[in-house]
Amino acid sequence: MKRATLPILLLLLGILAAGSTPDAGPTLQEPTDRELFEYATRIAEAHRRADAKSVSEPGVAAQELGELLEWPWPSSADAYALRADLHARRAQLLLAAGRWEDAELAVGAGIAESEQQNISSSALTAQLWLRFGEVKEARGDDLGAVQAYQAAIRTAKDVLIQRREGRKGP
Repeated sequence: MKRATLPILLLLLGILAAGSTPDAGPTLQEPTDRELFEYATRIAEAHRRADAKSVSEPGVAAQELGELLEWPWPSSADAYALRADLHARRAQLLLAAGRWEDAELAVGAGIAESEQQNISSSALTAQLWLRFGEVKEARGDDLGAVQAYQAAIRTAKDVLIQRREGRKGP
């Protein structure tokens, strides 16, 4: 991660942490059916494999996550939130592999999916916007990076407002 993105990441984490309380519980609902549980388990396993390959083979790890995104998934807000996280992680790995265009496509797909599924005001969508800013920054698009970081901050603010009003997003 570039040094310039660290303050933005810390700011976003601070904003999200400030709105949470110890007894607030997770923002994602626990899987309620077998299909969603199995999907979440596959994703967790894929993340563990990606962790093992993230330094030495980030491109291979990104490819494996991309294959998982092509599998059928349950149609629920929880499943889409898990997919948003996969898109963000995949973009991070592609960025580490120097595949900037693919990273931009990956994060763009995650943002589009979040908007289609009406979960655009979630912490995971804020993460996607943050990752999009990192991709834009790596490509030398400073204005695009600033716009993406601003979208991450707006999204994080929306999440805080939802939490304070008692609504829980994905």
